[in-house]
Amino acid sequence: MTVNWNQGLELGIKKIDQQHRAFFEERDKFVTACTQLLKKERDSEINREKIAEVFYFLTDYFKTHFSDEEQLLQEKEYSYYEEHKQRHQKFIKEVQQIKYEFLQTDEINIELVHQLKDKITNWFVNHIAKEDKKIANHL
Repeated sequence: MTVNWNQGLELGIKKIDQQHRAFFEERDKFVTACTQLLKKERDSEINREKIAEVFYFLTDYFKTHFSDEEQLLQEKEYSYYEEHKQRHQKFIKEVQQIKYEFLQTDEINIELVHQLKDKITNWFVNHIAKEDKKIANHL
C-alpha cells in the first residue's frame, strides 16, 4: 500500500512540510520507475537510470532535509536532538548501503529494489508521523 502526502502528516512548520511534500513527489517517481522495472515494462535501462537518478536525489534530499530539521531542533533546544539526529544518520547509512549495492551490479536485483522502495516509504512516513510530530508538539 502506498502512502500519499496528506494533511495528517503536516507539522505546521512551513519549510519542513514543503520538504516532506517534495519527498513524496520524488518517492512517487521512484516507485513508478521501480514498478516498471520490476514488470520489465518499457526500456529497463531507462528505468534503471531513473532509479539511479532518484537514488542520488534522495541521498542529497535526506542530507539537506535532515540538516535543516536538525538546525531547527538545535535552535529550539529540543531535548531529544541527539536521538533524533542519530535516527537520521542511521537511515542515511542504510539508504546509501542499498544504493551502493544497487549500483554495483548490471543485473537488476528485484529484492533490493523492493527493499529500498519499502524502506524509504515506511521509514519516512513513520518518522514524520511519530518523531517529527513530537518536534511539532515541542515547538
